[in-house]
Amino acid sequence: METPPYLNIVQYPKRMRLKMGNCSCQQRVEPNSSAAREPVRIAPKLISLDTRSCSSPRRSATRSSQSSLSHPDEIRQQKQHQPEPQTKSTTFYDNYQLLPDETLGHGIAGIVHKCIHRSSSKVYAVKIITKSKVRCKNRIQREIAILHRVQKQHHPNIIELYDVYEDETTVHIVTELCRGGELYEEIIRLKESSRQSIVGCAGRSSVNCFHERDAAHIINELLSAVSSLHSINIVHRDLKPENILLVDGVKERNNLNSTDDLSSSPTSSSSLTSSSSQYTIKLIDFGLSTRHTTLEAPLTSVVGTSYYMAPEVLAGSHDRTCDLWSVGVITFAMLTGRPPFNGVETNEIVSKIRNCQVEMEKQAFWDGVPNEKAKDFIQCLMMKDPQKRYTADMALGHPWIKEFTQLEC
Repeated sequence: METPPYLNIVQYPKRMRLKMGNCSCQQRVEPNSSAAREPVRIAPKLISLDTRSCSSPRRSATRSSQSSLSHPDEIRQQKQHQPEPQTKSTTFYDNYQLLPDETLGHGIAGIVHKCIHRSSSKVYAVKIITKSKVRCKNRIQREIAILHRVQKQHHPNIIELYDVYEDETTVHIVTELCRGGELYEEIIRLKESSRQSIVGCAGRSSVNCFHERDAAHIINELLSAVSSLHSINIVHRDLKPENILLVDGVKERNNLNSTDDLSSSPTSSSSLTSSSSQYTIKLIDFGLSTRHTTLEAPLTSVVGTSYYMAPEVLAGSHDRTCDLWSVGVITFAMLTGRPPFNGVETNEIVSKIRNCQVEMEKQAFWDGVPNEKAKDFIQCLMMKDPQKRYTADMALGHPWIKEFTQLEC
């Protein structure tokens, strides 16, 4: 018997992950850059690497050169705030030691390790990028520039950058270490757990994946991070569960929330009180992010991952509102355990996204979305017309978010 499409994300997670991370896209080049546009393919493992690292105030002369930044505003701001280097010859290995048995991930261009800071003995994550394996050389520099800019916000739900070291062949990006893995992996785990649960068990028959309290808590933190980015005119452009890390692992969350009864109703007061300690997230991977003000002409590059792309991105004319569409898709996936626009081939997914209004009007589309407030929240973010779509600040004030986050206070 043919497998129902909504089960593919659970039964074939590796296959779905590959498709979700391999959308053919075009890398945007800033107007002042001499580099020409060229098609690039986003490697899912490379993207995942960006989720494992972040944060440190120390800089040195051997680290990433500010003169290589593609945007002149970034160059000016970095020069104004650049402290004097502490040493003229420091390298990554002068200050950190790799833990070779603690590999966190692999990618086409690099690998992520755990590492220890020699003087403080603190453990971090480091992404080691081999320059010769990167097609778009300016992407690394742009990501580092945006991370430095975002770092000034000190947002608790954005990965923290500690150090960047660069030599002729390699770039080392040191970030904070998140031990909980990707949100994508948690969706798979909870969906599989839900499928294996006994039908009719109290409270479980209506829960397809995340409980509402946990979903609302995570989305509230994600919206806060997105609002912070948009306030400094940065558009992420690749929001998806693979680019959201959980700070703590399953064991840590269970220890913090040992009294939480997952068999209780998702809206019961006893389960709501512990939601604030259930999950904490960090947004990562700014490789496709760019600076864009509300007064500038729309962005035209088709970038991102097919499952989470807004219709206007596919049409070649978008702005920061594309991030809110992606948040709506993520919310839908967390509540139902499946992407809203699924398909075997990328072309099939793209076609469904372009006709989103028709799909969303079908009742079967909402199977698994627990209540009307959650449904309305998703609809407010997944409006086909970007002008009618909620902003991040508007979404933070939606009744569905308020219902659960106010109970945490």
